[in-house]
Amino acid sequence: EALARGAMVIASDCSGVHELLHASRAGSVVPAGDAAALSRAVIEAMGLDGSQRARRSRAARQVVRGLTWEALSAPTLELLRGAQAVRA
Repeated sequence: EALARGAMVIASDCSGVHELLHASRAGSVVPAGDAAALSRAVIEAMGLDGSQRARRSRAARQVVRGLTWEALSAPTLELLRGAQAVRA
């Protein structure tokens, strides 16, 4: 939701988040439980100039354009259809 609004995200490194944020440069990823790294990421984000914030905001909005219900559910639906076909 934050990305869709163009907000920069600072998140803990967990499944999927790293790939989403690192590749897009829409936010920062810090090691889980590392308060010092989180603090550094917040300070860095606060120090961005206007053009850097605008660039990250555009990147954030771009990330979520492909995250539709249809796109995210397609692999699961395909798996379920395959299981149903085997069962039939």
